[in-house]
Amino acid sequence: MSDASNSSSEPLERWLLVRGRGDRRLAPMVNAHELRAHSSTRRPSVQRGDLAVCYAAGWQSIFAVVEVTGEPENDPERTRWRWRFPIRPLLALADLRDAPPVEAAGVLPRSLGRHSYIRLTADQYALGRAALAAHVVGAGYDAMADRFAAWQADIGGMSGPRRTKRLLARLPERPDVLELGVGAGAEQSRLLAERGQLIAVDVSEQQLRRARERLPGAKLLHADLQAVDFPARRFDAVMSFYALNHVPRESLRPLLEHVAHWLRPAGWFLAAFAASDLEGWHGDFLGAPSFFSGYVPEVNEALVREAGLEIVESEVETIHEPEGAARFHWVLAQAPPEAHPAAPS
Repeated sequence: MSDASNSSSEPLERWLLVRGRGDRRLAPMVNAHELRAHSSTRRPSVQRGDLAVCYAAGWQSIFAVVEVTGEPENDPERTRWRWRFPIRPLLALADLRDAPPVEAAGVLPRSLGRHSYIRLTADQYALGRAALAAHVVGAGYDAMADRFAAWQADIGGMSGPRRTKRLLARLPERPDVLELGVGAGAEQSRLLAERGQLIAVDVSEQQLRRARERLPGAKLLHADLQAVDFPARRFDAVMSFYALNHVPRESLRPLLEHVAHWLRPAGWFLAAFAASDLEGWHGDFLGAPSFFSGYVPEVNEALVREAGLEIVESEVETIHEPEGAARFHWVLAQAPPEAHPAAPS
């Protein structure tokens, strides 16, 4: 990957922090404000700045991403779990009953033994954060479905329908199209469904319920767009409108590699990326939790090219949301006419 894609400083290490083991099983409802420290029976190897995924042992689920904010300290007055280090939550679920299994981070429960923490690879940490972000985003859009519909109706300057019409003119008469993050089925989705065979993916059940009413001919899948898979050379085009800013940015590279694998020779990719350097933000959006992340346009372009696609158009667009102006980075790219990227690992 280009140096630009690593513009933010890398964490020293990444960990899985095991919480609620044995008779200390965690309560199902998570209070993120209580994620202030983690304990260990011996001096842990963590350092300030490390990142970690929290694992609820009794539920065999992951439920939060945290940052280590200080060095480990020994508390001689404690008879057990004498070592503690401070943490702060970066991303957290509210209910363990809806949390993804620890396997989503590439970790098997039986591999954890009696450890209170284990070291993760960069890929394992990225998988865990991506799974948690998808759960937060999906639950958020479920909760704010009506508010989001009203808010979206007040946005001005969105060019998705215009760009879709231009791209449809380049495609076969009845193209096979994939849309990642279909939401409630906006105008550009309706154009795709009317002109072609549309498969559309979204992580929100409530948004898909609305999309089913608007896109009766489309095949709609309730799934995380980061986790779906399709055969090679399946689609004439892959689209994503204002959804990739919900994907943890370290997950964009493997996602784009999958897109390139799914495209037919000379197939097209059209997407709106985030247009700013945002490692990850978790907070309230329209009265519900959400997650946003992204790179600057130069890094987006580098990632698209590294996936094996040729950029035809690249443009930063400003739209007018009810709260003010917002910038997105539109990219139109094409797969090679003959050679096809190898299947992503």
